[in-house]
Amino acid sequence: MSESHGERNGITMNNREYLTIGRSRDLILQGFIGQNRVPTREIVTHVETVHCEGIEELSANEKMIVTDALISLRKKGLADNPERGYWCFQDQKHSNTDSIGATSSILTRKNMSANSDLDTERTIGSGRSSVYLYYYPRYRESAESKGEKVWDCKIGRTIHDEADGRIKEQTTGLPEKPKIGLHIKTDKQEKIERIIQDILKARGKHIDTAPGREWFLTSPSEVEEIYKFIGESSREGTLDG
Repeated sequence: MSESHGERNGITMNNREYLTIGRSRDLILQGFIGQNRVPTREIVTHVETVHCEGIEELSANEKMIVTDALISLRKKGLADNPERGYWCFQDQKHSNTDSIGATSSILTRKNMSANSDLDTERTIGSGRSSVYLYYYPRYRESAESKGEKVWDCKIGRTIHDEADGRIKEQTTGLPEKPKIGLHIKTDKQEKIERIIQDILKARGKHIDTAPGREWFLTSPSEVEEIYKFIGESSREGTLDG
C-alpha cells in the first residue's frame, strides 16, 4: 500500500483511521493480556487484523507504532520481552489506557517488595550513580551451550545507585529473575553509558530487532573491558564536553 506524506500525517488512510500508539496499546492489551511468550509478528498481525478489519495492511510506519506501543507497555510495567522476538503480558483486567499508569505503579511496588535482591556478579568503579548490564540466565546458558561467548544483554543507567530497583522495575512479573552481570558506579552515568553503547554499535553488537535501543550481543567482560579503556579518561574529566 502506497502512502504519501499527507497520508502518514493525516487522520485517515484509505477511509480508515490512522493507527495511533494509544489505539495499538488498547488492541494489544485486549488481545494478549495474561499471555506469555507471544511472538512479535503475532501481535502485529492481531493489531492489523482488528484495526484494518481484514481489508488492508498496516503501513510500515504503523507497524513501527505497534513496536512503540509495546515499548510503552514495557515502560509501564504491563509487558516485557524476556526473549528476543517474544513478549509477556501482565495478567490484569485493565485495558483502558487511562488506568495503565496507576496499575503499573501498584504492580511494580508489589513485585519489588516480594522479590529478593538481584544477584550482582561484579561491581566496579566509584560514584553515586550507575551504569549496569543485566541479562537473563537462559540467554547465557543457551550461548555457552553453543560455545559462544556473547549473548543478549541490556545496558542502562540510573541515578543514586539504584540499579537493583531500576532493573526490578523493568522486569516485573517475568518468570525468570535477571542477573546483573556488571554494575559500574560512576558520577558520569549518561556519558559512560553513551560511550559504551556507541562502541558496541561500532562493533556491530547492537540488536536492531529488539524493542528499545539498549540490547546488545555482548558480555559483562567485554563491557568491563570497554569501561577500563575509557574509565581513566572519564575520571579525569575529559567526558565533560
